[in-house]
This record gives sequence, structure tokens and C-alpha cells, in this order.
Amino acid sequence: MTIRLYMSDYHIPFETEMDSIDEWIKMMREELGAMLEDHPDFPMKINSLASGLFGRFEITGSTDNLSESIELRRKAVALASDNNPDMGVYRNNLGIGLQKNFERTGSMEDLDESIDVAKVTISSTRQDHPNTAAYYDTLTNGLHLRARRTGSNNDLLQFFHMMRKAIDLTPGNHPDRGVYANNLGIGLQTMFERTGYIDYLNESIELRREAALLITDDLTKRAACVSNLGSGLQTRFEYEGAMADFRESMVMMRYALELTPDLHPNSPMFANNLGNGLHRGFESTGSMQDLQDSIAYKRRAVEETPSDHPDLAIYLNNLAIGLKCRFKMLGLEDDLKESVELLRKAVLLTPQDHPNLAAVSNNLGAGLRALFEQTGALHDLNKSIEGNKGNRDDNDQPSRPGTVLQKPGPGADASPKYNEHVRNNTHESQNP
Repeated sequence: MTIRLYMSDYHIPFETEMDSIDEWIKMMREELGAMLEDHPDFPMKINSLASGLFGRFEITGSTDNLSESIELRRKAVALASDNNPDMGVYRNNLGIGLQKNFERTGSMEDLDESIDVAKVTISSTRQDHPNTAAYYDTLTNGLHLRARRTGSNNDLLQFFHMMRKAIDLTPGNHPDRGVYANNLGIGLQTMFERTGYIDYLNESIELRREAALLITDDLTKRAACVSNLGSGLQTRFEYEGAMADFRESMVMMRYALELTPDLHPNSPMFANNLGNGLHRGFESTGSMQDLQDSIAYKRRAVEETPSDHPDLAIYLNNLAIGLKCRFKMLGLEDDLKESVELLRKAVLLTPQDHPNLAAVSNNLGAGLRALFEQTGALHDLNKSIEGNKGNRDDNDQPSRPGTVLQKPGPGADASPKYNEHVRNNTHESQNP
């Protein structure tokens, strides 16, 4: 993800107070208001305002800020001439905005457009240009998102080809190499999920270790890399059962959450990650403390997520599964009732054409059947039968943070973000 906000010839890190970003946005609006559209600096100023609004969206989650930033970036691309030295930056930033909008809305039109824009950006940029590696990174993120959503092997193969190009173009000690190593690691984990070939996962984890070592000066970006490393270790623990991987994954996930300010847009995802990891610890050790902590973190994820956020359905689903598990252990009927209500909301919030819908509906059906067994209410049993029509087995399926997972073996996970795709600074840059 984009970590720093670059504004003209200087940048404002996200750690800066909101007042500073708001002051920058106000200043850019005033400068644009006093400038004619045919002024040679007009596209640059529009892009700078868009970057401010995009940075504000990254901090607050405001979809209005995101939408305005996208429209401004479209305008910057439209007004700039093809020989403008900053055209690549304008196009690249537009592609990033469209990808973010896809993550918020699921719009395939936005995702497809972002990939098309990224391809044009690369084709019109010299291979020895200092931004080329970052442009490849934007394209690979779009390809990976589409591969996860559609199952396209061709997109995944293109992802690997382009990602390795980005790495080859970046010096070994450059911090951006850590960004690209992290992102290549995400793609390798996707390959593991599709093939079950453990070498993909092992390489993915090693790349993320490299990323965590290289990225030290940006806490937001570091938190994302550490969280991703924790996710990879968690996956290997599930596959091989090594408790050392589980313990390290918990350390990494807790650290990612500690690095993230309260109410930061990434905080719910990290809390959900940690909650799911603790749930798997409970499944392995039977520790009730792990289960209780898991529920607390999952509840935090739900409470911190805006009501219109596309990931909310997944967090509701995950919290519901934790509550149902506690019901099975302690027999508290209120836990089961709350679990069913959360799953009802999750189903309503999941689009009818979304690949997660079957898993979430399946979990609701299982919850209603358990409620019938507890209360004897025939209505719950009938609803359970309706919920399970056309779905796979009726086992609860706690989901991980990521787009739809394609795990080897049976079962399906409903999951919004398995890993964060960390973005290079150049993405939000306005070259001086």
C-alpha cells in the first residue's frame, strides 16, 4: 500500500497530524483557484492536491476523499501533454487510486482500468528511468488483485515476470527492494495456496524477512511487512504444525498492531489477523485465553471498521465463528445468538456475485442449525436448510485477511485481505 504522501518537492509522512494535511489541501485548492487550466503547472498542482486527498483517505478511510482524488488524477492526465516529464507519475497515481477504489467497492471496471493505465505508463517510460521499478510494482499489484479475484493463472504469471523486473531494477541495499521483496512474497504465497507446493511458501517467508530487515524508517510500511511475515508463518504453521512458526507469527502480528496508531485504517485488518491467529492457537492447544483474546481482537476489528467498508462482512463472519466456538466450550446461549445475528449481517453485506458469499452463507446455516438444536425453534432449522442449499460442507470456516483464498484441499475461506501489498514511495510522488 502507499505509505508516504509525497507533495510537490517535499513529502508529509502519514505520522503528521491531520491538521498539517488539511492545511496542505487548503493551500493547494487556493493555488488552483488562482491559476488558469492552461498554465503549465496546472497538472502538477492538481496531482499534488489529489495526493493530499489520497493521503487523507489513507488515514481516515473517507471515500469522498478517494473519489475526488481519482477525478483530479484523471484531470491531471487529461491536461498534461504526452511529453510532460511527470506524465508517468500522473498515470501511475491514477492507477493506484483505481486499485484502492476496487479494494473498497469490488469494481472490476476500476481494476481493469488500473491495469491498462499501468501498462501504458510502463510502455511510455524508459527502462532506465528511476521510477520504472515503481511503475512495474503498480502493475503487479493490479495483476495480483485480479488473479485473486478471478483465478486467472495468466495474470499470476505476468505478476511474477513484472515483479522480478522491479527487483532486478533496484539496488540490493535500497529500501524499495524491501517493498518489492514483500510483494513478490505475497504472490508466492498465492502460488502455494493454489498448488500446495511448500517451497513457494518457504521462499515467500524468506522474502518477507528480507523486507522487514530493509524497511526500518517508515513505521506504517514496516507494520504492513511485519504483518505479512506473520501471515506467512501462520500459514506454514497450519500446513506443517511447527509451534515455533505459530509463536513467531503471534509476535509479528502483535508487533504490527503495536506499530499502528489507533483508528488508523490498517488497525482493523491487523486486529483481525491477530484474532484469527489466536483462534488457530486455541484450536491447537485448547487455550481458553487464546480464544478469549481472539474474540476481543475480532470485536475490535468490527468496531473500528466503517459500516460501508467492504471488509466489514468478513470481520463480522470471523467474530461470529469465535463466538460460536466459545458457545461450544462454555454453553453460553447469548454467544450463539450473537453469532447468528452477526452472520445475518455478513450475508446481507456480501454482494450476490462475490466469491465469499457461499462460505459466509454456509456458516450462517450451521449457526442456525446449532441454534435450533439449542432452542428447538423450527424456524431456525428451516432457515438453516435454506442457507446451506448449494453450499459445500457445513463446517465453520474462519477467514483470514486477504482476498478469496484458494487453499489446497477442501474448505473455503471468506477473506478480504490476506496480505497488504506495500507500495513504493514513488507512487505518491510528485517529482520536483
